[in-house]
Amino acid sequence: ITSLTATDKQLIINETTSLAQTKAATIKGLDIIDALTALKLASSNSEARRLIAGNAVKVNGKVVPIDFIITEKHYKDGLVLIKKGKSIGALYIK
Repeated sequence: ITSLTATDKQLIINETTSLAQTKAATIKGLDIIDALTALKLASSNSEARRLIAGNAVKVNGKVVPIDFIITEKHYKDGLVLIKKGKSIGALYIK
């Protein structure tokens, strides 16, 4: 993710389910369960919990625990990739 060009990042944002975050929101943090449901990678909080418990969710390529909070430090060049199986979602700073 750190070697992406501006064009690559824009393509990811346009071609995946993506969600804009403000700088203030990135500092506050976003619960992984809320991120999964907001990106429509999970249809409910309970489905999101099952996916995480089954190690089916990765943030920037790493499996995450159920209490994972996406914060400013997880954004690489303004982008966070969340993967559920083969589906990909992206959070980005607007």
